[in-house]
Amino acid sequence: MKLVVLGPAGGLVFYTTDGGRHGIEASPTDQGQSEWGCYTVEVAGAESQEVGSGKTNTNAILDGGCVQDYVYSGDIAARIAYDYTLNGFEDWYLPSLGELGLMYSELREKKIGDFAGYGRYISSSQQEESNIRSWAMRFSNGLEVLIYRNLHGHVRPVRSF
Repeated sequence: MKLVVLGPAGGLVFYTTDGGRHGIEASPTDQGQSEWGCYTVEVAGAESQEVGSGKTNTNAILDGGCVQDYVYSGDIAARIAYDYTLNGFEDWYLPSLGELGLMYSELREKKIGDFAGYGRYISSSQQEESNIRSWAMRFSNGLEVLIYRNLHGHVRPVRSF
């Protein structure tokens, strides 16, 4: 039997601190696929890969005015995560690479959360000193990969509580 812990918004908890009083929860479902955006534009403040930096990275991407490179891609991953609402909670963001790593080990590897076994999940972490690549993670094997920002990946919003 899998132990599934739900957060205050009804998301899947994958990280906790302070004896479980604080942490990070993931949306129970993917919110489609999108690109990172801002192809050829370096975004100041979106470099961190650390757990706890996803919100700061997401805000930097949105403050940078990032848009998609291809018309058919819809909105960028950070905007999709930011606009997500679940059970009245509207404070979602795109996870950092470190947060994706915890989602992989604490949820995907335990077969919790109905994650896609193919493709990659987009993080909010851009490659340092790059204006064309950002970090993503393959949820088939947990591999961290650099991808061009105009390539698509799955979007799974997270929020801190």
